[in-house]
Amino acid sequence: MLILRVVYYVVTAVAAYYLINPWFALGLTIVVGVVDAYLYRIQRDRIMPHLLALAGWLLVALVLSLSGAITGYGVPVVICAAVFLALVSARKMHCPWAAGTQGTTTVSEGVCTKILDASILMDGRIVDILDIGFLDGTLVVPRFVVHQIQNVFETGNDLKKQRAKHALDLIRKLQNLKNVQFRVCEIDFPHEKDIDHRIIALALKLKAKIITNDYTLNRVASLQEIDVLNINELANALKPVVLPGETIQVQLLKKGKDPEQAIGYLDDGTMVVIDGGETYIGSRVDASITSVLQNPAGKMIFGRVESHRPHESAGGDEHDA
Repeated sequence: MLILRVVYYVVTAVAAYYLINPWFALGLTIVVGVVDAYLYRIQRDRIMPHLLALAGWLLVALVLSLSGAITGYGVPVVICAAVFLALVSARKMHCPWAAGTQGTTTVSEGVCTKILDASILMDGRIVDILDIGFLDGTLVVPRFVVHQIQNVFETGNDLKKQRAKHALDLIRKLQNLKNVQFRVCEIDFPHEKDIDHRIIALALKLKAKIITNDYTLNRVASLQEIDVLNINELANALKPVVLPGETIQVQLLKKGKDPEQAIGYLDDGTMVVIDGGETYIGSRVDASITSVLQNPAGKMIFGRVESHRPHESAGGDEHDA
């Protein structure tokens, strides 16, 4: 790509040198190089305003040159001035119709914007949270995240393909929701190879929050002082609070790691480890809580058997014959 661009510069300069004059060739080469380098660095959603501004000011420079008002050293000076004025004008220019080209969607900065990553879309619970009105503002899915999910669907194993298909269906569902604004954002950062870094760069650009279940993205974004909403952390926070000394009922399902231990689960999925519960596996017991362990992965409850109900099993109530 670099070689082709250098060849293009040389051909342009030589053609201008022989067809017009050396000063015009020099000015044109400088203009082409500056414009090419600048457009390569700016985002795709801002290219159209820059091109329009550049075309307008170069037209002014051309008219001045052809009228004879500018000659000699003045030609490249006027051309360079036109480029400078074009860059300044483009920053003030607003082209809403240009952002809609090829499905591109603009997103306003800082308007309660939240970016969804692949983990949250493949999780699927975001729709239930939106249905109850728990989130507001504008939800954004970057186009590069959509491509990431499509790649998982094409190359992943059966389970990942199923998750990716569910995520793509969920994006279509989000587009049809009436109680939330949803956008697919075309802004990209191709110089960032890692998807997480591109999401963080987009969040910084839009002054947006990130909704994710990814632990690494959560931590890296937090270091960048970006607000992160984690559905797993929300689910853990919404679990009922239990305290040492309280009594709970739990169905014991399997043996624990230590002797005479048994493991069961509360209705919300919290693991409960019961000392002295091995002989009651398959039964529902009353257990006294001895301690509660909270970690980033969730909550674990430890307790001991108080009493049991021998006629209640995992399959329901059983009656003696």
